[in-house]
Amino acid sequence: MELRKHNSEAMEGQRGHQSLNADLKQAGQDFADTTTRMMRPSRPWALLPPRQDIEAKENEIRTAKYTEVETLMLKDTAAKPDASVLWAQLGQAHSA
Repeated sequence: MELRKHNSEAMEGQRGHQSLNADLKQAGQDFADTTTRMMRPSRPWALLPPRQDIEAKENEIRTAKYTEVETLMLKDTAAKPDASVLWAQLGQAHSA
């Protein structure tokens, strides 16, 4: 009976780590997405929207990505407050 209890606790812990790892992977991808410039279309400049419209859209995407990271890391730091990497990611999202 006790062996089943320990096994169950270990399995639950493993699922928690898998969730945290998935969130960290997503946060890393979101940060990477915000540092790369959007690809400029290869059509004549006369057909492009004004530069300020493009930059506004890039800022909108960047804000959405940082908000997503912040939401994930707030959830994860509440679940595992002793994991410093989670706090570092949360701090990076806040500073952006």
